[in-house]
Amino acid sequence: MDLAQETRIYKNYRAALVSLRRANNDHSAQRRQAARKVTVDRYNVPYAELKRIIAKHDAQNDITHEYGDDYILRLKYEAAEKEFEANPVPCWCGSVDMVRPRLNPSGFTIEDELNLVTVCFLHYLELEGKI
Repeated sequence: MDLAQETRIYKNYRAALVSLRRANNDHSAQRRQAARKVTVDRYNVPYAELKRIIAKHDAQNDITHEYGDDYILRLKYEAAEKEFEANPVPCWCGSVDMVRPRLNPSGFTIEDELNLVTVCFLHYLELEGKI
């Protein structure tokens, strides 16, 4: 495949991404997959070839797909929830009802580490100052 055709395919893919973003498709992975499908159907190229073209042209255009800080913090929070599910502990009051790791309302993060507390819902509301 020559460079001109690769460029046309890549531009079609990028245009499909933009149009899907405007259509308010919230999940970037779904947008990328839908854009790949549109491009594969239009140019009749295999997915592997399209992914190679996209990776090549993204690198040439300095387009990166890095995860943001929010995503990384969410992964850490989900890991804490899984750890709690494997080894549940009661709240400091002794209650076992509605206990789970929660973000400490007094400080979301401290030096890029989640500030989590394992409390029941009642004590969480007290921490928030809503009771």
